[in-house]
Amino acid sequence: MSASDPPRVLVLDEEVPVPQDTGKRIRTFHLLTRLARSFEIDLLVHRDGATPEALAELMSRGIRVLVAPGEIPSKHGPGFPLRVLGNLVGSRLPYSVASHDTAAYRRLVHDTLAEADYDVVHCEWSPYAIHLRGCTRPVVISAHNVEAQVWRRLAEASRGTPQGLVYRVQADRMANFERWAFGNAAFATAVSEPDALALGELGARDVTVVPNGVDLTFFRPPAPDAESDLVVFT
Repeated sequence: MSASDPPRVLVLDEEVPVPQDTGKRIRTFHLLTRLARSFEIDLLVHRDGATPEALAELMSRGIRVLVAPGEIPSKHGPGFPLRVLGNLVGSRLPYSVASHDTAAYRRLVHDTLAEADYDVVHCEWSPYAIHLRGCTRPVVISAHNVEAQVWRRLAEASRGTPQGLVYRVQADRMANFERWAFGNAAFATAVSEPDALALGELGARDVTVVPNGVDLTFFRPPAPDAESDLVVFT
């Protein structure tokens, strides 16, 4: 890479952020498309939702997409509880990490890093740090949540039930995983100050808060109407 070339970043995530119909997809789409103005972005995802239209949308924004064969196991249907139970007895990783750690995705990450000279590897969701064991390049983790906290809240809400026990096990496993992931990352981003403090307690050395924004051009309130009886509760 010459001195005039933009820095090259490999982004690891579960899916293409198109259509923008969830909070995570909205945040990921807008952050990556803006980063693509100054960086060369390669996004590596599973096949889920990687339609020709979605890939073309990202390509038009300057983002190259690498698609691993295979899909993430479904969270629906009778097989899902069995997969969760299998995780409890067959793995020390939390289910949301182990279920995304497919052989095809892992192989594509390995091959891509071996073939290209990236300046930074960016995990757009903390469970994807599992693919970077032994990575020699600087690793950045974007924490949309402190995942262990989410599991602990679920466990507290289901206390005294078999489901609550499963949540508690997942919370403990996720806390252990996040300590490893953030302790080995060069940099992390959080969506709020409380999350940034929690990441620091998990071992993150350098954390910056990147809050969720609002498109003020699109979400512009209409001119006030003195005759309107409309009331909005948020």
